[in-house]
Amino acid sequence: MHPRKELVFDELVPKHYKRVYGTLLKITGNSDDAKDLTQETFVKAFIMRGSFRGDSDPGTWLIAIALNHATDFFRKKKRIEWSEIDDDQALAEEPDADRNLTVHRIMERLHPLDRLILAKHYLQDMPHKQIASEMGISVAAVKMRLARAKDRFALLYGERN
Repeated sequence: MHPRKELVFDELVPKHYKRVYGTLLKITGNSDDAKDLTQETFVKAFIMRGSFRGDSDPGTWLIAIALNHATDFFRKKKRIEWSEIDDDQALAEEPDADRNLTVHRIMERLHPLDRLILAKHYLQDMPHKQIASEMGISVAAVKMRLARAKDRFALLYGERN
C-alpha cells in the first residue's frame, strides 16, 4: 500500500494555474470563460480536497476536475444559436482564429462525454490507460468512445460544408 500524498493546497494554485487555465482556454476558446472556470476549478478542488486519494499527481487530479467542470459549463450554457451560423468556408482555408472558433463550435455541439474524452486525449495528451483510469472504464471502452467521438466530430464538421 502506498502512503497517501497529502495536498498542500496553498501550493496548488501557483504550481498548476497556468496548466489548468491553458486547458480551459483551449476548450472554451474564450479567455473570460477560461478564467472563470479556472477559478471555479480551484474552488471545487478545495471543497473536494478530501477526495484526493494521492495515487495520482495533483495536477492530473486538477485537470480532471477542470474537464468535468467545463463539461458541466457547456451542458448548462447554450451561447450560440446554431441556426444562425452560416459559415461555408473549408476549415483549411480559415485563419487560425476562425479555425479555433469552428472547432469550438463543433465541440459545443458534441455530447459532453464526447467532448471530455476528446479533450483528455487531444488537449491533455493522455494515454488511453490514464483516460480509462480517470473515467472508470476499460481501455477498450476508451478506444471505442474516442473513435465514436471522432466520427461525430467529423460528421458535424462535414455539415458545415
